[in-house]
Amino acid sequence: MRMRKKKWAEPELNSCPFYVPDPRAVRGKWNGQFPEAKPLHVELGCGKGVSTAQMAFDQRDVNFVAVDLISDVLGVAKRNIEKSYGESRADNILLCIHDVARVSQIFAPEDRVQRIYLSFPNPWNGRHRHQKRCLTHPRQLMQYREFLTDRGQIWFKTDNDALFDDSVTYLMQCGFRLIYLTRDLAASGFQPNYLSEHEIMYRSQGVKIKFLIAEKAALPVKTASLPEQTRASARPAPEMTTLCYIEKDGAYLMLHRVKKTDDPNAGKWLGVGGHFEHGESPEECLVREVREETGLTLTRFRHRGVITFCFEDNPTEYMHLFTADGFEGELTDCDEGVLKWVDKDKIDALPMWEGDRVFFRLINEGREAFFSLKLVYHADHLTKAILDGESVPLPAKRAPELHQNGSEPI
Repeated sequence: MRMRKKKWAEPELNSCPFYVPDPRAVRGKWNGQFPEAKPLHVELGCGKGVSTAQMAFDQRDVNFVAVDLISDVLGVAKRNIEKSYGESRADNILLCIHDVARVSQIFAPEDRVQRIYLSFPNPWNGRHRHQKRCLTHPRQLMQYREFLTDRGQIWFKTDNDALFDDSVTYLMQCGFRLIYLTRDLAASGFQPNYLSEHEIMYRSQGVKIKFLIAEKAALPVKTASLPEQTRASARPAPEMTTLCYIEKDGAYLMLHRVKKTDDPNAGKWLGVGGHFEHGESPEECLVREVREETGLTLTRFRHRGVITFCFEDNPTEYMHLFTADGFEGELTDCDEGVLKWVDKDKIDALPMWEGDRVFFRLINEGREAFFSLKLVYHADHLTKAILDGESVPLPAKRAPELHQNGSEPI
């Protein structure tokens, strides 16, 4: 069920002393945001904070960071925290808005997180193609390993049997040791157990809550690409992605990223694509991602080049660029943004990443040869573009005229 818009939430959060408006700015510095140095625990997907508020109030010897994606939800959490603390100062808890699927953007090894709470995350039931979005998927667990201390813990609750079973497998694959497990939390008598609104609801329906504690251990040999002691100081592994411009009647299918609150691509227009899954070739990733995001099945496409994105604080990304002019099926809604066919000659006027303009022009101006393009970013600004080993001019910055509703003319 979707929560109604709460107009008061953002103003209250912005004036709240325990709200962090820019969590990326304090990556690696979380312990310095609290008055006292204490063990740091993180809750990913805190929701309305019913259990969070009581947990943080009872455990004043621990510092907590509670993360959620939706400001309306986090506003309710803020009020629940104030209610639990009463006249006391809430000085051991901080709230922030961020997409927990990209949690490594806001936490670093220097933060030395000792515990992560995952309570009733979305199981993505019946959506095999979306398994990678589960917060216990290996792609997520490997992010957590980067900032969890040795023997740091994950406390995981769910009502979903399939998600629980899958998560047990994922945790062991990613070098976590199970130190506690129950398939009926209420009957187990485990304490402390702070009840969220979800757990209260499920208990009233007679649903058994599954719960485990997993401890960070050494990675299995087949998973580790580097020794454990080396991985602890290494940068995160590079990201592998695809991007495709699908053509029809002189237009490309573009995705306007306007649906997620904390999307790093928010407001930008992009082609369609996404991250590799384990064992996929670039072509397999392309076909799957296009089908997931658009509902279309590609029948004819061409591999145009490889783009290397270099960032200061994020992993290097290697993106395989494609164009396509053959497909079957009908467009469907995309949960990443709004899909729209845009005339080729109007695309350059849209808000895009500066580097996207470089490779878009290469393919739009008829370059036939496969190319390698390196794009170097400082913050959100392109500072260097290197095409097949040679520097090329950067595109001129654009400030497109906006309509009154904030959208760009196309």
